[in-house]
Amino acid sequence: MKTTILIVSDSHGYYTNILDAIDKEKPQFLLHLGDGEKDLETVAILYPNLFIYNVRGNCDGWSSTPTEAIYTIAGKRIYIVHGNLHHVQRNALSPELLKEALTAEADIVCFGHTHNAIHLQEHELEVINPGTIKNDPKAGYAVLTIEDNQVQVALKKVDEN
Repeated sequence: MKTTILIVSDSHGYYTNILDAIDKEKPQFLLHLGDGEKDLETVAILYPNLFIYNVRGNCDGWSSTPTEAIYTIAGKRIYIVHGNLHHVQRNALSPELLKEALTAEADIVCFGHTHNAIHLQEHELEVINPGTIKNDPKAGYAVLTIEDNQVQVALKKVDEN
């Protein structure tokens, strides 16, 4: 069975880009990595059958949502965090976040905060930062596909057809 997960971060009020990505990618799950938690209220109303998981970002100060979480989806342990508390970097996984992900026995670690999209493999971890999905020239998201225990990651731009 194929599982499709849409990963977004740093929407900062631009929920329409999330809606467009959902319409395009048809995911079963949505992971929001912080800084735009309020945007998920509209998403949840319009897509009641979509499984939505999220963490609080540094701009979600009003929220009581945890700053990090671990979910098992399609047999993979996915560690999600905004990243600001783990000193994430623009093009690399910080040593603090690497340690947390390995301690959590994660297969995949997803973080936001930097507004810079990356996908890399480090210490047998799939590392994903979808960048920002807000209205920005580099606006984008990630699509994580899990099928037959195999993982595929695609970084996409909002304005791609």
